[in-house]
Amino acid sequence: MIVDIIIFVALILIVALIYAWYYQLSIVPKRVILQENTDYIKKNLNAEGFVTSKTVPIAHETVLRIDQTQENIALCFNRTGEYHIIPFGDIVSVAIYEDDTEKKTAGVGGAILGGMIAGGVGALIGSSSADTERLIHKLQLRIFTRNIENPIHVVNALKDKTNKSPEYVHAYEQILQGYAIITAIINQ
Repeated sequence: MIVDIIIFVALILIVALIYAWYYQLSIVPKRVILQENTDYIKKNLNAEGFVTSKTVPIAHETVLRIDQTQENIALCFNRTGEYHIIPFGDIVSVAIYEDDTEKKTAGVGGAILGGMIAGGVGALIGSSSADTERLIHKLQLRIFTRNIENPIHVVNALKDKTNKSPEYVHAYEQILQGYAIITAIINQ
């Protein structure tokens, strides 16, 4: 009986150790790769003369860097190490999309009013207060430019979450921040 308990406990410990080892192998390299990609992007932006005056997270592992001196933005995809420098003057428009449908202008106006009244969460409530809970397959920020070779830049912020979930609220607040900054750039 005691031998069976010892064997059972030993098996549980072995399984726990294997899980911990697997977890470390799957998480730590992702963090290392993410940091290496972030460093790679920063180094290349510096080499191109890009001077970051502001950094804004706009989606999971994606940041918007702003160079106000040279009037450029850089979309930095830290997961892949990819980045795109876009001159302010090349930006034509910006939009928030849910499931390939552009958000209504009235919703964006409500978001701005809600944001002024109650901050980011108020912005979310202002933009979707009449919405019922539904599954959002994609939440994206799309930046349209004059560059014929690369006229659209898409930032995927969220996948398969309900519009009332905490993950959606956070992703929407980040996307809304990027949207507001790029709108301010367009309106300069």
